[in-house]
Amino acid sequence: MIGTSLPIGALLGFAFGVVILIAALMALTGKWRLGSLKEEAHNLAYVEVERSSLTRKWVDNIPINWVRTAAALHASSTEQVANNNALAISA
Repeated sequence: MIGTSLPIGALLGFAFGVVILIAALMALTGKWRLGSLKEEAHNLAYVEVERSSLTRKWVDNIPINWVRTAAALHASSTEQVANNNALAISA
């Protein structure tokens, strides 16, 4: 068996060192994971909210774009389409 010729104090010291090493590795892993958690929280708080806001604006503009498209389809001339677009932009 390994270490049978060593005194009990040395064996206990070695075992304690191994336990401290494992605890240090766990602490480093926890710190690393907390760093990635901070990045994900930032992503969720800012990027996803901005994406949701842009999606909401896009969805809100769908009916307006449909009205413009329908007006363009019913227009008899390109001048009337340009006039409708100018009115829509100024409104």
